Amino acid sequence: RLCDDLVIIAGGTIRAAGTRDDLRAQHATHRYELVSGGDAGWVRDEPGITVLDFDGGYALFDAADDTTAQRILRGAVARGDVASFAPQKPSLAEIFKEVIQ
Repeated sequence: RLCDDLVIIAGGTIRAAGTRDDLRAQHATHRYELVSGGDAGWVRDEPGITVLDFDGGYALFDAADDTTAQRILRGAVARGDVASFAPQKPSLAEIFKEVIQ
């Protein structure tokens, strides 16, 4: 919020540069958060899904693509109430960790 452009330097080289929104778009994945009224455990068994966090009706997962994510949303709606389903953008800290590796 304090600057217009960001630069990540590691090992004496620029690894990433741009606005916050540009960096987040460049490093975006197919990561989604599902919050439902029922048990979201079924998501773990779906093809094309890697569950990163799970607790009851909450699941944070990576999908192979947007079509797979939409399939999960349809499955969640068919199983009951969906309080929230949204793509998750990486934080600047996550981007930093990724680009310095």
